[in-house]
Amino acid sequence: KMVVDESVNELLNAMTDSNANATGQFNGADRASMAPEKFQFLRALMETPLHHVAWRSERSYMLGCAASMEPDTADPKLATLKVAGYLRGRPLVVHQLVHIPGQGTFRMARIEGQADPHSLKPHLEQADGQLRVLAQADPARWLETEVEAAPDMLTGDQTWPTEEEMGEEEKEAQLQAKLERAKLKKLKAKLPPGTSDYQAAWLLGMSDSEGEEDGEMDGEDGDDDDDDLGDLEADDEPKGLTLEEWKKKQKDEVDELEFPDEVETPMDISAKERFGRYRGLKSFRASPWHPKESLPREYARIFQLGNPAVLQNQVLNNGKALEEKWLASLDVADNTKPAASGSMDTNADASADATTEGVVNPGQWVIIHIVGVPSDLLDRLRKDKVPLVIGALLEHENKISVLNSNICKAATYEGPVKSREPLLMSCGIWRRMVRPAFSENTVNCDKHKFERFLHVGRWSVATVYAPLTFGTNVPVMLLNPTSKDLVASGSVSDLSPDRIILKKVVLSGYPIRVKKNWAVVRYMFFSPEDVRWYKPVDLWTKYGMSGRILEPVGTHGLFKCSFNKPIKNHDTICMSLYKRVFPKPVEEFKDLQAEQAAEKGANEDDELMMP
Repeated sequence: KMVVDESVNELLNAMTDSNANATGQFNGADRASMAPEKFQFLRALMETPLHHVAWRSERSYMLGCAASMEPDTADPKLATLKVAGYLRGRPLVVHQLVHIPGQGTFRMARIEGQADPHSLKPHLEQADGQLRVLAQADPARWLETEVEAAPDMLTGDQTWPTEEEMGEEEKEAQLQAKLERAKLKKLKAKLPPGTSDYQAAWLLGMSDSEGEEDGEMDGEDGDDDDDDLGDLEADDEPKGLTLEEWKKKQKDEVDELEFPDEVETPMDISAKERFGRYRGLKSFRASPWHPKESLPREYARIFQLGNPAVLQNQVLNNGKALEEKWLASLDVADNTKPAASGSMDTNADASADATTEGVVNPGQWVIIHIVGVPSDLLDRLRKDKVPLVIGALLEHENKISVLNSNICKAATYEGPVKSREPLLMSCGIWRRMVRPAFSENTVNCDKHKFERFLHVGRWSVATVYAPLTFGTNVPVMLLNPTSKDLVASGSVSDLSPDRIILKKVVLSGYPIRVKKNWAVVRYMFFSPEDVRWYKPVDLWTKYGMSGRILEPVGTHGLFKCSFNKPIKNHDTICMSLYKRVFPKPVEEFKDLQAEQAAEKGANEDDELMMP
C-alpha cells in the first residue's frame, strides 16, 4: 500500500512546476529529484480518466482550495465565508442555495472572478489579478430557506354536511345495498333447496374463506415490541453497544429469521389493548389501505408532492437549459474569434452576460461569498479533517419530505442493523442522522412489509425523513454513527410519502381437541373478551388450511374454530395482524419532539397520581 504524506498544495506545486509542460511529462532531472512513490502517484493521477457522474453533473459544485472568514458586524456568531476554487458542473445561479456537507444550507451574496492561479497556459491569462464581480445577489430574489411546512390546524375540522352531500351519501348507500342483495341472491341460487337464511349466511361465509391464499405465511420480518419502546431522544449522542446488548441484538436477528413475525400474547394485559393499533387483512395484496389514513403529526410538517417525477423533470430541465445556453455561447465564440486569443475573451463575454442574469458559467476560478455561516465552521472542518465542498441545491431541495431508497447491506459489516436505529446517511451532497424504516420492495402491490432487521444479500427499501433530492441515480450510503463503517449502500428510489409500510405480527395457538374440520385452540388469547374482539379476523395454519373463530370456550381464552380442511393435532394455528409504521425523526421537527416529550411526561405524572 502506497502512502503519500505530502500535502495537497505540495502536489499542486509539483504538478505545476515550471519544468513540467502541459502534457504532464517530467524530464530526467525532475524524476531523479523526487521520491518514487510521489512520481508514481502523480503519474497515476494524470493518467486516470474522469468518469461521468450523472447526479453530480446535474448541479453546480466546487472543491474549496482556499477559504477565509469575514465577521458579521450585526451578529458575532455569524460570518461571511469566502471560498475560492474551480466551479464545476452546470452554470451556477447566484440566488440558489448552497449546501456544505455536515454544516448546513446557506445563501450566496455574490460571486467574484479572478485569473486562474494554476493555469497550464499562463501566457493566455490576464496578469493584473484583479477581482471582478461575476454575479451580485438580489435579496428579493433569494430562494426560501424554509425547511418544514407550516401545518394548517383547521384542516381536520369536521364541518356540517350540506343537503346535497347528505343526498349523495344516501344514494350511494342505497346503490351499495342493492348490489349486496343482488350478490346474495345470486349466491343463494347455488345452495340446496330448503336452506334457511341462517344456514345460507354461515355456508356462504365458509365458502368465501375456502381457497383463500394466505400470502402472509412467508413473512420475512416483524417486530415484537411497541413503537414507543426504546425510542432515543433526538439530541442524544450515539453510543456504542455493550457486549450484552450486542449479543441480544444478534439473538433477536437469528430468532427473527427462524420465526418471522411471531410474537407471544402477553398474559398480564389484554390482546385488545396490546395490539389495539393492529388490524386484520383478508389479503395482503388486494385488501384496501388508504395512504392518508391515521398519519402521524410529523406528516403535517413535510412537503408532499403531487407528482414528484414531473417536478424533478421540470427542475432538471431548467438547469439543462442554462447548460445548453452556455455551450451554445462557447460554440459561437469559437466560430467568430481567433484561436490564439480564445479563452479569456470568451470568459469575459460570458462574465458580462452572467452579471446581468446572475448566472456564472463553470470551468473558471471563482470566489463565492456565502452569508450567514457560523463563525466556527472552518475550525470544525479542520477538527474533522474533511475538505470544504460546496454543492448548489436545485429548486425545492431544501424542503423536508419522505425519501425512499433501494439499499443492500454491506457484506463487510458484521453487526446487526435494526430498523429505525440511528444511522448516518450520506445522499448526494448532504449528510445527516436518520432513523430509517426498512421494508420489502414488493412488486405490483401498494403495501410493503416492514423488515425488522437489514439482512446481507437482500435488497430493501429505507424510508427516512430527508430533504427532497433530485437527480439521476443519486447514491445513498448508510454509515455507523460511531465507527463510520459502511453499513449499506444503494440509490434513491422515489420521493413518495404515501408508501405504505405494514408491520406484521403473528399470534399463534395450539389445538388441544381436534375433530375433522373443528378444533379447540389455546394459548392464542387468555380472555374470552379478546376472542370476541378478534373473531372477524381469519385464521391460517402452517400446513396451509384457512378458517375462522366460532365462539369462545370457557374463561381462559380457549376458542372453537373451523377450517376448510381436516386439521391435524400437531398443526399450529396462526392469526396475522398489521399496522402501518413510519420512520422516526432525528434532527427534524425539534419543536414537535419537545411537545411530544412534554405530553408523555405529563401522562406519566397523571398515572403516578392516580390511586
